[in-house]
Amino acid sequence: MRALASEYTTEDFPASNGILVHGVYDKKSAKGVDECMIWGDYFYLEGLIRLNQSWYSYW
Repeated sequence: MRALASEYTTEDFPASNGILVHGVYDKKSAKGVDECMIWGDYFYLEGLIRLNQSWYSYW
């Protein structure tokens, strides 16, 4: 999580529409390469929530 927070967030890209950068949708077809991906943002946020000691399973 520290590596993602320090190296892969859009902090330096205020016009971005996501949280994490450098995601890839389909490298073979060159679609969505080096972009923000909603599922990457989702799992990043879930990981941050799970770091909280009062986290409880919501599934």
